[in-house]
Amino acid sequence: MEKSIKVIGIHNRADPDGSHAVELEMPDGSIVHGTISLEAARTFVSILTPEIHADAVQSAQNLKLPAVELSGLNVVHSGPTAELLLETKGFPTFVLQMSDEWLAELQRFLEKVRSSRQSSKTVQ
Repeated sequence: MEKSIKVIGIHNRADPDGSHAVELEMPDGSIVHGTISLEAARTFVSILTPEIHADAVQSAQNLKLPAVELSGLNVVHSGPTAELLLETKGFPTFVLQMSDEWLAELQRFLEKVRSSRQSSKTVQ
């Protein structure tokens, strides 16, 4: 199989015309410099973004995130902004402030989490 040219670097600042300097590794191992036009870079990013996103989601599935145990909930304010007081064990108490739209989104998300827990319990 023939070895291909690899993009091994890209400058993080655009040239005045919007292009970016790139470093390429040639099949013989030598390094050459080139440019990628703004249009080609946009196409490149649009092709890779879904794959990068899927990889990030997969990585997050296997990531152990810090957890805070909830010990109590309370409403500390009513009105156009929902304020939900979260009491935690071992950490300070804090308040989540959110619009009614975010509160509705949180409710939908909590239902999703509850369904996920119930379905995982029945599978085991």
